[in-house]
Amino acid sequence: MENGFKLTRTPNCFGYPRFSPLTVFTPGKETLRKKIREDAVKYLFADKYQMFDEIARVAINELSNTTGRSIFDVELAVEHQIHYSQNHNGFIQNRLRERCFRIKDQLMAGIKDLGLHFSPGDKLIDVGAGSGVVAQMLKDELELQYAFLTDVVDYRYPDVRHTRGMDFRLFKPPFEKIDCDELYQIGIITNTLHHCDEPLKVFSTLADRLAPGAVLMVVESCVGVSVAEVRNHLQSMVIPYQTLFDQQGNIQDDQLEYFAMNDDDKMLYGIFFDWLYNRIFLNENINVPYNFGTPSDWNMHFEKNGFHVLQTYLMGFDQPAAIEFHTLHIIKKK
Repeated sequence: MENGFKLTRTPNCFGYPRFSPLTVFTPGKETLRKKIREDAVKYLFADKYQMFDEIARVAINELSNTTGRSIFDVELAVEHQIHYSQNHNGFIQNRLRERCFRIKDQLMAGIKDLGLHFSPGDKLIDVGAGSGVVAQMLKDELELQYAFLTDVVDYRYPDVRHTRGMDFRLFKPPFEKIDCDELYQIGIITNTLHHCDEPLKVFSTLADRLAPGAVLMVVESCVGVSVAEVRNHLQSMVIPYQTLFDQQGNIQDDQLEYFAMNDDDKMLYGIFFDWLYNRIFLNENINVPYNFGTPSDWNMHFEKNGFHVLQTYLMGFDQPAAIEFHTLHIIKKK
């Protein structure tokens, strides 16, 4: 690569390095690239190594000529070539609905673990609602009469669009107001904040629509988690699909290789799979600013903004297709 070409951008909202996902294909990252290749095949690719090797070939070729180009130009060139040469839609759609069922089960497990109770008159808000399936199932299981959904694009599945007692409005820049007048007793925001250019601002906008005493459930992709931290979160065993502990409460062997990485490689691992899942599999227009933080970073922000953290559950690599380290934060507005 030519002098002056940068593979990093300005730090993310928590001050962590924001690497280009293509850094995986540069000299010195061979060990990390091998792990990512193995995990991509294990969790994602039905075609063995063919697709990953095609991404590697295209990326290395584009990185060999960076004259007059920014890292954004190079990434977009790779995305165009891979996105339009592969058919991922059927594979991903099947995984997405499975993912929604998993998230709903995990949220319900946290609710039951903490002994939380809601009344039928309570209202639910889901920011970054996506397909709307999680909100739909949670509304039904908690026997709520109403749920409000919002997102930057209307991704709702057809059955969600026709569900009674559910409304949707677009969430529009500058993301300072949600288009509703109600205050809500239950909130969910899953796999959304790290996609926002200003996630802390979006969180505050959501907080404004929650009633005092409301419960908010946040699922986020996190970095910087260590073996020591995992051992202090045995309560996470109550969450279904968590990948960290076996039935005896021991950390599973196949997780230890991840925990052995340095913090930069953990960040790059998360960045690569966030980019792959969103920009290659789904849509190259999805925003990926990689605003990952540690579980403690998120909790510190929640506490500073008028919430009490009831519990944090570490779930690990629990979601099909989205190979990122997930946590569930259940917090209560003061």
